[in-house]
Amino acid sequence: MKLVMSLAIIFVLSGCSMFNRRSSLENVHNVPEWVTEPMANCREQFELCASGEGVSLSLADLNARKAMASIFETEVTSELTSAATTYGAMGFDDPKLEEKMSIQLTEKVDQLLEGVSIRERAQVDGVYFALAFLDKMQAWKKLEKEIDEIDAQLIEMKKLKRRSSLKKMYALYDLRGNLNERYSFLRGKSLPQKVTLADIKEIQFGESSEAKKIKFEISADISEETFEHLETMLSGYGHKIVSDDEYDVKLSGKVEQKQEYMNVKGFKKFSFVFYLVTRNKKGSKIGGISLKETSIGRDNKDAYLKIEPKIRDYIEEHINELNID
Repeated sequence: MKLVMSLAIIFVLSGCSMFNRRSSLENVHNVPEWVTEPMANCREQFELCASGEGVSLSLADLNARKAMASIFETEVTSELTSAATTYGAMGFDDPKLEEKMSIQLTEKVDQLLEGVSIRERAQVDGVYFALAFLDKMQAWKKLEKEIDEIDAQLIEMKKLKRRSSLKKMYALYDLRGNLNERYSFLRGKSLPQKVTLADIKEIQFGESSEAKKIKFEISADISEETFEHLETMLSGYGHKIVSDDEYDVKLSGKVEQKQEYMNVKGFKKFSFVFYLVTRNKKGSKIGGISLKETSIGRDNKDAYLKIEPKIRDYIEEHINELNID
């Protein structure tokens, strides 16, 4: 009689799952020990193992790899001590940045799990089994390299002490913390921080951190939404927006537009160039950014509104180039 098995992923370290597996196999002969006890065929100090099953060999392999990913993330997540929203808690909540960091974490873990290999395979009563393993040393060395790269970015930002880098610093700090927890899970010890949370807070709140008084000189071509976005962003970094001449930095902004040829009735094509320039009290240019975009609309206003989200994203990505701090 063929064995009827669940295709559920096996959690190596879950007693309940292993109990269910044993119960389903208690009347079946010749099932390898590693099906219910994956670590029995692995060196625990050097390897992490998981088993999976399926109606075909390829599906058993796939489920064993999925089991490995589930074990890895479940066990590590249960031990996480670093908050995943540090920068949000520090006043830099940014859904886009949070999503970006989450994607980066997922990609790095996926790359890590590319090192998972199949060690054993078996077939019992028409059901296929596979045993997957991960070399811990190879895995933590990959993580160490990733963490070193983040450390290098944080060290450079710490040297520059720019308030406009704070949001990214907090986000990178969280990403590093999540990777370090996975490193600790694999190696048994974590990598010491080269840039601490206190270091980042010093840039944000410390005596050596100098907020600037900024005066806006924005043309009417730039929408109120973009103006407010820029104001909110700079205020969030601790700078003060002023309207009088007691400023440290003057921020000028404008949009130049030109209608392009387009042979489509009812629509027009425009090219837009967006500029932001910063000058010190003496009038000398200290920084600036520009972005050129082409857009189609029923008129210039309609075309401009379509590219406005790109402008705001561009400002966030290149805010450091204004050299305000």
